[in-house]
Amino acid sequence: MLSISAAVLAALVVAAGDGGSGTYVATGRDYDVAFYNSGTTAWRAFALTAPPGSTFVGGTTGNEGSIACAASGNQIQCGPIGANVMPPQAHLTFVATMADAAICGPTFALSVSGDGSTYTPAGDIGPAADCAPHAVTRPVLHRVGKRIRATPPAWSSPPTHVTYRWQRCAGSRCIAIASGLTLHVKRSGTYRLVATATIDGQAVATTSRPLRYR
Repeated sequence: MLSISAAVLAALVVAAGDGGSGTYVATGRDYDVAFYNSGTTAWRAFALTAPPGSTFVGGTTGNEGSIACAASGNQIQCGPIGANVMPPQAHLTFVATMADAAICGPTFALSVSGDGSTYTPAGDIGPAADCAPHAVTRPVLHRVGKRIRATPPAWSSPPTHVTYRWQRCAGSRCIAIASGLTLHVKRSGTYRLVATATIDGQAVATTSRPLRYR
């Protein structure tokens, strides 16, 4: 099995006056996750979310072990919604297990429940060290009336800049026609979107599957 080992520090913003930090170490299918609540109030239920296409098959807790973490699709949910799960100045560690071995590790986002029902993104925990920047997913195209809208792709690290360019294709020949995440279609044809991100000074591109508009 291919494996990697890296620890990445991430700053988290939980609520006004509260904060924390987190790391993960990725090895094969297991992600050892640790968080510290440096704030003055308890963290409420939170989730660890991987990009679409990644699937968690389990999650177990370590210290502060009264917290239950359950796997569901590409998310690990820790603590019942509305419950305080991490006291101030407390540490939490747990293992999140994925269905497939991680080679470069997906980007994870920690979310913390602000009011017991709404999750707010609190920070990114990046991929393992020494992985080349890459697209984790493609843009996904959806036809809405006379428009084609795109869901942006996920990237291995947060990009500093992303451009979206639409192309109209005939056979293997594609011509750039517009930019942005929404295309106003004026005639039938085959369209695709090319997303190009700048990550750590490198240009990384990914292309949607073509969509036939009639």
